[in-house]
Amino acid sequence: QVAGAVAIHEVLVPALDRLAKGLRAKAKAWDRIVKIGRTHLMDATPIRLGQEFSGYAAQVDEGIRRASLAAAALAGTLPIGGTAVGTGINAPPKLGAKACARLTRATGIRFTEARNHFEAQATRDCVVEAHGHLRTVAVSLTKIANDIRWLGSGPRCGLGELSLPATQPGSSIMPGKVNPVICESVIMVACQVVGNDAAIACAALGGVGSVLELNMAMPVISERLLESVELMANASRILNDSCIAGLEATPAAAATVERSLMMVTSLAPVIGYDASAAMAKAALKTGETIREYCTRTGILDHTQLDRLLDATAMPTPGGKGPGGGCARWRRHAGRNTAATAPVIQQASAPATIARGPIAAKSLRRSGASARSPPIWIAIDGRLAKPQSAKVAMVAPRPVSAPSFAMRARST
Repeated sequence: QVAGAVAIHEVLVPALDRLAKGLRAKAKAWDRIVKIGRTHLMDATPIRLGQEFSGYAAQVDEGIRRASLAAAALAGTLPIGGTAVGTGINAPPKLGAKACARLTRATGIRFTEARNHFEAQATRDCVVEAHGHLRTVAVSLTKIANDIRWLGSGPRCGLGELSLPATQPGSSIMPGKVNPVICESVIMVACQVVGNDAAIACAALGGVGSVLELNMAMPVISERLLESVELMANASRILNDSCIAGLEATPAAAATVERSLMMVTSLAPVIGYDASAAMAKAALKTGETIREYCTRTGILDHTQLDRLLDATAMPTPGGKGPGGGCARWRRHAGRNTAATAPVIQQASAPATIARGPIAAKSLRRSGASARSPPIWIAIDGRLAKPQSAKVAMVAPRPVSAPSFAMRARST
């Protein structure tokens, strides 16, 4: 326990702190680079590259906190002074307290005697707890390393948003190839740490290591614990020094934003979810961007599109970008647009317009007249603009979903 706590405090935490500083430096340097986010490996809404790396830095900050908890779990329950079976036979009464005080002065780590020597001596639960925190740190490192590997894939036929530093000659068969070997080494370290965690848990099991008044598997527990600390400290240093420090952002990060069909997300509060989905599918078929499709079909004018498809505003924290909600969008636009807005019909009900009954998804809207603003509806996954603004709602069934009746300036 003493060795583990000291190793975490003196070796692992400084290495993690170094990595966190490197990631924060990249987050600050790249905070103005807007790129496309990805969920399920598919295009999502814009995010700043700096925001992405700030998340990685926060993961490591949390890792430092968890490593400190691991050290505290080891240092806070020393069984010293319990001697044979926890009763303290043949030991001075204050041996445990005095030893912990000297250890604290020597290491700067607060060591305390176990409250119950019978629990502390017969089990290794404190090590299982401590290594559980370390396993979480290892999992965090894999997320960072794997994301960087993905973002640096290519350089021409992958994502190619990051340029990875070349740390070895490359492939033995393919000249000039740069492989993400540093990222992959970190992932392999994590595999070993997860394995060590399983070994420690098994060695602490009742009937395996912990039997009656003593755990007999402390050699393997201590070896696996110290190995995990050393491996993760080395991996953190190498990841920072040989990868993060040399990372460069490429033009590809910003070049794909306008092409993403998920830019349509910022239009959903204005034209509705179903209509936005229909627009994305239509633009995919035609090969157009959302801006190009809207311009060609006349759904929104250039001023509205510039405002709503402002990729630099979308990643604003707190949903303050144009896609953050209708009320926020109106504030962003600087005017109230309720009076002259086209309405997108979206509730489930049959509707009748100029050419007869159609199957439409529309919002219940009463009082439609020839003077009403133009009405756009989503029909069979396509956007349509009826020839007449008169829409007769036939016995619409109640809907429990929130209303998506959002308004924009009339074109």
